[in-house]
Amino acid sequence: MVEFNQPFFGREGSWAFVFNGLLRGVTLPSGLPGRIGSERLFALLGVYLKRFPPKQALEKLCELLGGRVREEAALNVAIATRERFYVLNKYSGSGEYYRLFFRESPEGVLISSEPLEGLELDPLPRGRVLAL
Repeated sequence: MVEFNQPFFGREGSWAFVFNGLLRGVTLPSGLPGRIGSERLFALLGVYLKRFPPKQALEKLCELLGGRVREEAALNVAIATRERFYVLNKYSGSGEYYRLFFRESPEGVLISSEPLEGLELDPLPRGRVLAL
């Protein structure tokens, strides 16, 4: 359904959220709106963003999920604000499928799900929030 397409936008469009991953057996706090997992993660992140700066809000989300997920194959989350871009790349096992790469240059920032021929890309730090 189109209504579930990402990115999701928060507070008058002041931030955007995208999620890509595989979480099984997730127990989130009750009362969060949303019919699918990514909507509920978006709602929870919105709660954290009311109390914390974006980088810390993503770290809090990651911390909370660490104790409430039966299986976490991957948790790739990004927030774009008007000022910055924040990304979390967390995965279990070898994670080749879920690993993200990035490049910062004067022209901008590139995030990729795989190495790109002809471009020197660095792997995103695993399990840490990167602010670009």
